[in-house]
Amino acid sequence: MNKLCVLACFLLPFAVTAQNSPKVVFVGDDVTAMWQASPEFAANKNWSTVLSAGFYDNINFQSVIDQHPAFVHLMVGYNYGEQVDDAVPVSEAFSEIPSSITQLVAMAKAANIKVILGNMIYLPTGGEDIAVATYLNAWLDQYGRANNIPVVNYNAAFCTLQCGALGQVTPYYLPQYESSTSPGFNNITPAGFALLTQMAQTAIATYSLTIKGGYLSDVGLWEEVPGEDYCCGSGVNGPGSIPPGTTTPNVNTVTLGHAVLFTPQATWSDGVTRPMLNANYDGMQGIWTSSNPSVMYVSQQGVALSIGPGTTSISFVTASGSHFSPWTMTVQQETGINPYVKRSTAVGR
Repeated sequence: MNKLCVLACFLLPFAVTAQNSPKVVFVGDDVTAMWQASPEFAANKNWSTVLSAGFYDNINFQSVIDQHPAFVHLMVGYNYGEQVDDAVPVSEAFSEIPSSITQLVAMAKAANIKVILGNMIYLPTGGEDIAVATYLNAWLDQYGRANNIPVVNYNAAFCTLQCGALGQVTPYYLPQYESSTSPGFNNITPAGFALLTQMAQTAIATYSLTIKGGYLSDVGLWEEVPGEDYCCGSGVNGPGSIPPGTTTPNVNTVTLGHAVLFTPQATWSDGVTRPMLNANYDGMQGIWTSSNPSVMYVSQQGVALSIGPGTTSISFVTASGSHFSPWTMTVQQETGINPYVKRSTAVGR
């Protein structure tokens, strides 16, 4: 099976049926325009888009209101973050963006429309400024928490170990979701658009629900290139030259230098189990821990890197204190073996 299919299928265990899905209008720029052309987005028959070439002040948002959707999804993209001038602080250059979002949210709420915010996916091959994404995503996170509005953390889902919505250090992005050979906004892969779709579906489906428990699942991603600095190296696959490697689900044994992506599978108050692919969704943020970080270090995006031989337990606790069933990982130092050894069970319970 194609590697992208393995990862996409593993991360897409449920779907919202078109018949039961609410009416949603997505407002965004180039990323949203390309996303709407994907088969996964198009399968949601009650989803539509209103596209903006700059920011939301150049669209008639009342036209969105007049469609009477159940949800409006406001997605920040890089078209809203161009023209960075080193002489002007980012917070000053883009101060109009928080103001515009605040105004649109107020209009939607006055019309009894639920709001979902999508943060900015940093696309390094598009010539983007990482400071813009860092500033806007940090503001969105704080604004969403203060106003009980879910902020879908698309950016963190595209990240590897070293980047996230609030602390981007280097442009490490998962090659399954972004291509380093395609320019600009064309570098989001089909698996990337499939992941965006599921994250939006999850935010819509769980808007007013609470988490009652859950368990972890995982997938092996890549191996670190020996002799290169994981943080700041350079190479054909981006900083660190980290290759795609093998995408294998349900892994519990790896060798040194391999990374594993963990996904919390949450059981919601409606009794349905859905993945938590949104690290900064208000009310859903949790804490990742490794019982033995000298064996595997786990980031707050759920990516664990094998550092030394031994055994460790990867755990996740939601912001509300719900403990998910942990996942035991073993790191082997031996060479010449399959780097990923699959679990005998389907889930990590």
